[in-house]
Amino acid sequence: MKPRIHLSEHFTYSKLLRFTLPTILMNIFLSLYIIVDGYFVANFVGKTEFAAIITVPRITKSLKPAQKESDAWGREYCLAPSNSLLMKYP
Repeated sequence: MKPRIHLSEHFTYSKLLRFTLPTILMNIFLSLYIIVDGYFVANFVGKTEFAAIITVPRITKSLKPAQKESDAWGREYCLAPSNSLLMKYP
């Protein structure tokens, strides 16, 4: 069994690469999949439809940070101490 990597220990380049290699490989394969999928979809449906298919996920991904920020504000509002100036959660 391989020794486990603990974040508290000293990192060398080899340990860092071994720690991050699965994520790097996953991103490479995911990018290749998107390219190949886009090629086949573009040949099947046409340019205009392909542009629409590609645009929708980018719009939803661009709205994700605002959604996460609103979640954080809601959590802060709900967990505020009772003696704060904020209204209590109903």
